[in-house]
Amino acid sequence: MKSLLPTLRSSLIIVLLVPASLFAQYTVHCPYLQNPSLAIGYIDSCAAFWENSWDSERGGYYTNVDRMGFLIPDWGTNKNMLNQSRNAYGLVRAYMVTGDTTYLDRAHDALVWMIDHAWDQTEDGWIQRLDQNGVPIYANDTKTAFYQHYALLGIAAYVEATQDSAMWSWLLRGYQYVEDYMWDDRSGVEGYYNQVSRFGTNPQGKSFNATVDAVTTHLLALERLTGEQKYVDRLRQVGDEMVNQLVARIGTVAIGFPQEFDSDWNVDSSQTQTLMGHVLKTGWCLARLQQVITDPAWLPAAETAVLEVWNKGYDHTYGGPYKDYDWKTGEEMTYNQDPGVKAWWQMEQAVTAGLQLYRLTRDDRYLEMADETLDFFMNYFVDHIYGEVYADRTRLGATVPGWGDSKASDGKAGYHSIETGYYTYTYGGLMLTGDPVSLHYRIAPADSDRILLMRPIALDDNLFTIAAVTLDSAAYEYFDATAHMLTIPAGTGGEFVVTYQGDITTGAPEILYAGLPSRITIANAYPNPFNGRATVVFNLPSRQNVRLVLYDVQGREVQRIVDGIGGAGQNVATVDASRLSSGVYFLHLATARDHATRRLVLIK
Repeated sequence: MKSLLPTLRSSLIIVLLVPASLFAQYTVHCPYLQNPSLAIGYIDSCAAFWENSWDSERGGYYTNVDRMGFLIPDWGTNKNMLNQSRNAYGLVRAYMVTGDTTYLDRAHDALVWMIDHAWDQTEDGWIQRLDQNGVPIYANDTKTAFYQHYALLGIAAYVEATQDSAMWSWLLRGYQYVEDYMWDDRSGVEGYYNQVSRFGTNPQGKSFNATVDAVTTHLLALERLTGEQKYVDRLRQVGDEMVNQLVARIGTVAIGFPQEFDSDWNVDSSQTQTLMGHVLKTGWCLARLQQVITDPAWLPAAETAVLEVWNKGYDHTYGGPYKDYDWKTGEEMTYNQDPGVKAWWQMEQAVTAGLQLYRLTRDDRYLEMADETLDFFMNYFVDHIYGEVYADRTRLGATVPGWGDSKASDGKAGYHSIETGYYTYTYGGLMLTGDPVSLHYRIAPADSDRILLMRPIALDDNLFTIAAVTLDSAAYEYFDATAHMLTIPAGTGGEFVVTYQGDITTGAPEILYAGLPSRITIANAYPNPFNGRATVVFNLPSRQNVRLVLYDVQGREVQRIVDGIGGAGQNVATVDASRLSSGVYFLHLATARDHATRRLVLIK
């Protein structure tokens, strides 16, 4: 049984190193930003959901799955490359925060299946559309930068968590394909081409996806893992393109910026859609680059992008960015729906961009954006019955009429949902609350000594340290806290847990948190009914000893979930029902002076 007992900060944190008059007194309301460790249970729930979409007979994840995670045959039995990489990414992140190795093992299965079937054995590069047996549906499809970038997403995450040499080789091989065939080095129009033929010829176009997604899928990961100058140089070039070709066009059109271009960066006026999530993502990526490389143009450009959405494409009543607009007219694209549709992945960009820019600027607008958006997301996008998140919601958080509640498609997998939780946990702890952040790594022994860079997020190296390391649950001393280096002697390996500590005091204003509960409660238990694991959220009015026990209908204790110190505010724990039978159970939460009970139904 795993229990998670995060410590929530008290209702008021005061660390004042700048004049208070420069900042508004924004109060954080979202429980997941008050206590970032709550995101661990959410991540666990999302990751567990995807097991239903794995084909245990042939391998691979199905592309089209329903609300419960099962294949939708009428939509096709594809197992596209993108779903394998994105699901693998999500599962690796789930392993890193929970320590559940079954997630890491399944991520490896998905990546091996993807490599075996999606890599073009004749011409190199990745093939997107595969049937249920892994056979390319259109072998001669063009190869887009979007898919070539995203094929590396899951591989890069797996390398970070394991240092696996085989996956390292594939990461570098995929990276080199993109550099060799898709990078345009012509002076004045540098950048990644949008597509090439199957044979790596006839490069065409530039785009948002070809540019910004290179940062978020693999370039930044390679820089964080290695520190090599070639990755810094390429990131600097891509950062300049984001400023000069994307952000520079804000204000020249009605909203956002154009997102499709010809090979010379001339706007393709036939494509007028601008996605608020893309504008936010541009700001987020520029903010991340500013943290690790720095350039005087990047932070102002990041703010320009994010404030464009804040001012023109954001819901200031209920929280979260709206979906898509026409950059020529400024009109929202409603797709025959009422205005105000919101998309799951675009919500993530508001949270991550907001937290990064708040850390860099201490402007409360960015904290407000992250807080409101995450609160809306957790309340309305998360499926608290079956797990994972819905793709789209109305402005008020309801199902979009006619769009259904499916959970996976050509564009949706386990990536953005789990990444939202991962960055809530890591950004929240290291940038906002100061809570320690612990991440798991499974690193096999090697024949020679190794020194690994341990820099899990894009954060100024001076603003976080390694606080502690364990190897197979025993204290491990061979690390440099401020250089973020882990030394592993030859023949040494196993399960490392690295705990990071952020410096939230440098330039920090006062941060207010909403009030604490007056008594203990079991706020939620989901999914309910459940069939494997359930996440339990409970509230405590103060830091104190607490016991959370699961009883069967005959009053017998079947599982002690928590028995120790709980933090003031919201806490999270996980029920593992792998050894329990179907039936009705009762959660009982007790302290020295109070208790609460909640019914939980297990269906196998």
